[in-house]
Amino acid sequence: MMKNLLVFLAMSSVIFGENTDAPYKLIKNISDPVLIGKTELFWTYQLVIGKPVHCVVHINADEWEHGEYIFINGTKPNILHYSCPFGSRCARFQCLSEDVTIPVLGFVAFVVGICVCCAKSGSRSQRQRRREYVQHDSEGEGYELMDQNRVRLVVELPIDETTEMEDVFDDPPSAGEVQEEIV
Repeated sequence: MMKNLLVFLAMSSVIFGENTDAPYKLIKNISDPVLIGKTELFWTYQLVIGKPVHCVVHINADEWEHGEYIFINGTKPNILHYSCPFGSRCARFQCLSEDVTIPVLGFVAFVVGICVCCAKSGSRSQRQRRREYVQHDSEGEGYELMDQNRVRLVVELPIDETTEMEDVFDDPPSAGEVQEEIV
């Protein structure tokens, strides 16, 4: 008796349109899909060509907000089926891509970027060390040599505009001409 009343109320919503106050929507053909968003949901399993991943949604009265449905025999559906393309997974009424290409490429680009930054930083510090290794003395009288242990060695060369080249390397410099400073 109750099932007949439910079917009658559902039939009246079909006959008189969706504006009636019938509490249920009648499912006349179980192979007709229900469209929620862009997803076609089926009351029974339907093989969809090009979408081999089968997904199932269990309908609870508390969670289902898309209206009450009943079959023509008066029973309520409790499962909806939909399909997703290969390489995706089921989420509530939608298909999420499991394509790992973009995250992997992003990670590789991140690692390459870090390596390039480290290489630029290393070459910049080597250029700075080369500049520090041989520098002119501030008064322009000699050269200041620095090694990696930060010992400064100042060598004054006795060359000016009037000195002949033969006179420059006659005798090695004496100990007084070489000064050592520790920084």
